[in-house]
Amino acid sequence: MGTGRLIVLKNLFSFVSYLFCFLSGYLFASQANIRVVTDSAVWDQAVALMQSAAWQCDGDAQIRMEKLLMQLGTSGESLLKSFLDKQSLNAKQYCLALYAATLLGRFGSPDSVPFLRERLVTGYQLVFPAPILKGAPGFSWQQRENFDQSYYQHLLTVTIMASLVRLGETDYLKKIEEEVGHPQVEWAAAAIQALGQTGSLQAVEILHGLISDQRVNENSMLMEACLQALGNTGQFPSALVLMSLIQRKSWPARWKDLCCGSLGKIGLASATPVILSFCRESTACQEAEVALQRLGKAATGYLTEALLSDKSAHTTKWCKILAKIGSPEAMAGFRTLWEKTGCQEKETLAAVTEAMLAVEPEETELFLKQKLLDKDGVTVRKAATSIAATGIRSLKGVLIQVLKGTENAELRKALVKSLIQLAGCDEISFLQTLLSDKQEEIRLASLTALSGSEEGRKFLVEYLSNPSALDWEKGIRILGVAQSREAFPLFVRFLAEGEEKQKIAVSLACGDTGDWQFVKPLLSKVVDDESLEVKKAAVYSVEQIFLANRAFLKERSQSVLPLLLKISSSQQVVLRAKSAILLGLVGRQSGLNRLLEMAEDPEVEVRKSVALALAGYRGEKVFQILDRLLQDTNEEVRRQAAESLR
Repeated sequence: MGTGRLIVLKNLFSFVSYLFCFLSGYLFASQANIRVVTDSAVWDQAVALMQSAAWQCDGDAQIRMEKLLMQLGTSGESLLKSFLDKQSLNAKQYCLALYAATLLGRFGSPDSVPFLRERLVTGYQLVFPAPILKGAPGFSWQQRENFDQSYYQHLLTVTIMASLVRLGETDYLKKIEEEVGHPQVEWAAAAIQALGQTGSLQAVEILHGLISDQRVNENSMLMEACLQALGNTGQFPSALVLMSLIQRKSWPARWKDLCCGSLGKIGLASATPVILSFCRESTACQEAEVALQRLGKAATGYLTEALLSDKSAHTTKWCKILAKIGSPEAMAGFRTLWEKTGCQEKETLAAVTEAMLAVEPEETELFLKQKLLDKDGVTVRKAATSIAATGIRSLKGVLIQVLKGTENAELRKALVKSLIQLAGCDEISFLQTLLSDKQEEIRLASLTALSGSEEGRKFLVEYLSNPSALDWEKGIRILGVAQSREAFPLFVRFLAEGEEKQKIAVSLACGDTGDWQFVKPLLSKVVDDESLEVKKAAVYSVEQIFLANRAFLKERSQSVLPLLLKISSSQQVVLRAKSAILLGLVGRQSGLNRLLEMAEDPEVEVRKSVALALAGYRGEKVFQILDRLLQDTNEEVRRQAAESLR
């Protein structure tokens, strides 16, 4: 028995997407019969959605497709028939025809019965190699002999029969029922799904019986077909069966999720609490979330109540679903949730604000503007956070107005942070105005924002070329963290000509970049500079760059090895110790020879660094050095040598 998901009817929404994604220029057949509505906006939307294949990938698009078909009425029926009105079908056309056949029973009329009968009699010539699922991502079952042309003929035939039954031709129901017992699982599953598409009470009775069948319970493909088929019937008795199945404790979450999805298709509002309960208990609730969206306004009251009572992990989920439903009735609940949410709960604030904007954008902007002008600082911070998180640029002017009118330091920081997030790093002129602000945190936030764009970095290079600029040292470090290549000439100039503090700041900034081009200038400082603090900063940064380039270190280090060897003979203990670490990172033979000599260094810190530098290395030379350090007079050196040998 195959273990893959059922690739029929609703599940075909998944596999069709892999075959249909390259279909962009498909020309519908029989256009002469449907051209009367080709200028309508609804028609254009329906055609665009069909051609995009988005409806096959997610529930939102499926719901939109169904709504468009309802709006189109008889024109929608003609659109669906156009996909079936062919003599032969390639793989792309087959997928479209199968989807159209599933929908025609729901959105068609008895006028389509003669057409569908003719399609059954005439049949189709399938002009694609079987199996068409071979190589499609996401399907793991073994390819079997039953995946031939006859299987795909069967799949399309039972689907057309189901639409005929739904349109009043009940004689075909018996033929579909006979196929349910087919020995091949895929064929039986196709018939089960077709039963659901008939929308008949008799189908509900058959499907209810199959739920208890041993063969169905032992095969996930058949069980999933039954659960989806119950929803496709659209019948109230199916809802009762599905709600009872969700209560089964031992059932897989996947099956319960499908039950919820089917309840959404039936549209029973009283099923909402059951679906909500499942969504709270399980993370695997994709179908359940789509079901709540399908229920629409009928679920809005339940969702709004849950919005105000559930924990924040669920709250964001309810906000997103209510936003998709788009019912203005949810706005009161959104406002209440916004009021009770704290400033630190940024994810919840963003979710509820996005939902409000989706439902009532103008009302939401007015609401947030009023909150910005509130006298309570916490309320203003919440409003600023919400505006920044959702990108409401139209309120930027109000934010600036409030910033100018407040002296509260914490509030000013929050407002500036929101303004920077809203403005982005490309609004150079606005960010420049903040560089002279009286609060250091605001100035640093502006420097950080400016470093996020090429134009901003160019400005910073010019701005920081004057060492008397406010926050110069921190600005230099920010440029380094931004890995600004534009800053290379500036950094080199200050390394050569700057004062001690400037050289230290620039040396550290060079290390922040992780850029190999700074290694030689930094090592030159270690060798030549008079200040020990500058030397220490430079050698520290070289180590940071070595670590950032570890994958390429051996091939890049040849040119700097002479400088490292020179530093290893420095009179300063801290430089000799650091050079041992750097030589260990390089791992070249000449470096290892020098480490062997340094194992005799009179300073404990140097000998300990030598032992640390050799961690992870193997070979006679390495063992010779570590063996010597294991006999060291200092306990810390012996302990490090032992750890490096592990």
